[in-house]
Amino acid sequence: MKNEEKRKLFEYERQKKLEETKRLAEQHALLIQKVLEDNAKLQEEKKEKFNIKKALAEERKRELDILAEAELKKQMEEDRMKEEARKQVKANMEAMLKEKTDGYLMMMEEKDMKVVRTKQAREEQLQKKHDLDVINRNDKWESVHRQAKMDDYKKQKILEKIQNANERGEKIK
Repeated sequence: MKNEEKRKLFEYERQKKLEETKRLAEQHALLIQKVLEDNAKLQEEKKEKFNIKKALAEERKRELDILAEAELKKQMEEDRMKEEARKQVKANMEAMLKEKTDGYLMMMEEKDMKVVRTKQAREEQLQKKHDLDVINRNDKWESVHRQAKMDDYKKQKILEKIQNANERGEKIK
């Protein structure tokens, strides 16, 4: 009888879980449906706002085109009137420009010559420094090499003394 009760209890609990799962699935489906409907409404509202803004922009563009055309006509008239004044000013400006250009070119030539002289002096200075570095490096190498030879010579002499002492020690034995 205990097994029968356990089986019924288990069957009851399983049925409860299935009902709960079904209920949750239905709630979830309703929630998804609501979200989809809300999104559709938002999309429709955005589309309407976009169409309104588009229409306003097109109207504004037409107005701006009319204003731009009137401005262009006005500007063309002003340009025509200024053109004559510009021609006269241009001749004066060209003469002044030539004078300034000649002065500037002469100044640039002087600067270029200074730069060349400075560059040559710098190159000579760098070459002297390089030569001095090479001499110092060679002196140092020779000094190190000479010291190494002296150390080798001293070692050799010490070894000879040790060998002589060993030989004398051997002879004494």
